[in-house]
Amino acid sequence: MKSFLTFLVVLLLFNAVASKAQTGWRKLLNAPAYGFAANPKNPKTIYVGGEARVFYRSYDGGLTWDSTDIGFRGGSEQLTNVVVHPVDTNVVFVGGIRFGTIRRSTDMGKNWEIALSEIQNLTFSGEAIIIDPKNPFIMYACEFQRGVIYKSVTRGRTWFKVSTLPTDSTQNPPQTPRVCSITIHPDSANKMFVGCTGSVIYQSNDSGQTWAKVQQLYKFYDKDSVEYSDSEIPQIRFSTLNPRYGYAVSTYFNSYLKPNGSLIRTTDGGETWKQFALKDTSLWAFA
Repeated sequence: MKSFLTFLVVLLLFNAVASKAQTGWRKLLNAPAYGFAANPKNPKTIYVGGEARVFYRSYDGGLTWDSTDIGFRGGSEQLTNVVVHPVDTNVVFVGGIRFGTIRRSTDMGKNWEIALSEIQNLTFSGEAIIIDPKNPFIMYACEFQRGVIYKSVTRGRTWFKVSTLPTDSTQNPPQTPRVCSITIHPDSANKMFVGCTGSVIYQSNDSGQTWAKVQQLYKFYDKDSVEYSDSEIPQIRFSTLNPRYGYAVSTYFNSYLKPNGSLIRTTDGGETWKQFALKDTSLWAFA
């Protein structure tokens, strides 16, 4: 319950930013911001993924900022994923929408190299690049468009394909899920979950090699009874104090489709999920 209250307070506080009555918040960065990460060994060092391949850095807790360009400045790329390696915090990873690759920096974002690329551009939407909390050599990434799961065992220097999510035959028409987010269960590195479009959650019990659909929160159909996706699940997290409890957020795009969007919870380690709070609220992240 304590974990949930923390999540809820954070969500409500971020909601309050939009209210003129709230005066306890101020804008730290006057620019589009998508991905966010703090140095785990020095939380005053903050990184933000921006738009047009711009990467922002602050070394004083957000009071002042500088920026670097990843390759070049320009375009419509959104750097939705920023990850700092917990062992060597000079190492930073970025990925995003229309960005096409995962890039890796070994000098806190000054210079970048391509760590993962394919012939087709890669898209990383929600919380899509993660590090195994019990083994920092291992990283995972979930690609949005084609439902591919990638893995690194070299701290992100090299990557290989682990699996592709299976075609969902329960949907009309059957289709491969688009994967937004990925997480590892605290009890076992073999147990993983991904959040997908259509508010679908999948589970793996073999470190991402095979996947099974756990639940779909919301379904919508057009006049011809063809199912379509409106919502997606951009983040899933489990409590480290009580791993039977986990939370996810659902975001939507069409406000007239109800019910849609909420804070979602599991109390059985991810076997089942239910809408828990903030009904019909489009949520992108929690902390």
